[in-house]
Amino acid sequence: MVGASGVLDRLRRLDLVILIPVGLLLALGLLLIHSATSEGGDQVPRQLRWLVIGVLLAIPLTLYPYTRMLRFAPILYIAGLASLVGLYFFGPTINHAKRWIIIGGQQVQPSELMKLVTVLLLARSLRFGRVLDRTRKWIVPLTVGVLPAALIVVQPDLGTALLFAPLAFSVVLVSGIPLRSLVLLAVLGAVLVGGGYEFVLRDYQKERIWTAYNYDRLTASQRAGPAYQLNQSLTAISGGGLNGYGHGEGEFTQAGMLPLDYNDFIFAVLAEEHGFVGCVVVVLLFCVLVLVVFRVAWQTRDPAGRLICVGIGTLIGAQALVHMAVTLGLAPTTGMTLPLVSYGGSSLLVTIAGLALVQNVAINRPRTPIASTR
Repeated sequence: MVGASGVLDRLRRLDLVILIPVGLLLALGLLLIHSATSEGGDQVPRQLRWLVIGVLLAIPLTLYPYTRMLRFAPILYIAGLASLVGLYFFGPTINHAKRWIIIGGQQVQPSELMKLVTVLLLARSLRFGRVLDRTRKWIVPLTVGVLPAALIVVQPDLGTALLFAPLAFSVVLVSGIPLRSLVLLAVLGAVLVGGGYEFVLRDYQKERIWTAYNYDRLTASQRAGPAYQLNQSLTAISGGGLNGYGHGEGEFTQAGMLPLDYNDFIFAVLAEEHGFVGCVVVVLLFCVLVLVVFRVAWQTRDPAGRLICVGIGTLIGAQALVHMAVTLGLAPTTGMTLPLVSYGGSSLLVTIAGLALVQNVAINRPRTPIASTR
């Protein structure tokens, strides 16, 4: 049992640099959600409640040794898979998808929790530095990443499913896979993606991919139909210019012409109201956050801790990148929150929980930086 002095000692070893971009992104997110829902809605107080819950959850996740948490990773992973399967049979259909479980009147998204559980199981499976120099050794990490992604695709939730690819790839890369094996793994991943496009994706999902990469060739009816969300996003972004209209002054946002503006397209709200300058600031904040998380990975001697940090950093960076790419028309339209910024309880909780695990690794790293990870 850790005494009060031990707890205080651990808290003193927190990586405070992480808190700077996190705090700024959270504050900006609340401002943007407020602007996007200024005509009504209770998203801001609900987001604040989720934030309080996330902070309370972060305390034990920061202080309880992550090495002990890894013991529960297989059980949590199986429970997560069971919840994803259960959604298919018992989940409510909301917006033509089965992604949520209703708990106490709140929508909880199991796929978000599954991302964090997958990080823990991959860290546990590869923590002994096992070199993936033979094909049979890929089975565990490949299966751990593919199973939840496959179940999430059928919800359907293509955006979240795709995040498991960079997650598994980054963790396997850091675990010590040889270059030749890495190339073969990348080829196998490409084959799976191609097969998924041909045999798994629905027609409307393929149509979104086509419209995203052929936007300039679309007719007016196509822009008002399958490419409506993309068209509205690009119009809002282009109107923001260099400095934007100002907080609460975005024409498209305030007129309610930007779909899901407080969630899937909040980066478009940022661009319209705060312009190119605001977008650059947010991009830099995410870059700082991911780099600081990777710095914690570099400084720890424990392989499991390193893999946890790499997985969390990759998830945050990849999710932010996909969200921005979708709003800019550089990726097909898909539901994807901007971490710490968009409205969404499950996304916010999982992001805060992941960063708490990074802090857990930080307080257990050497007191002086090490020169090498080996």
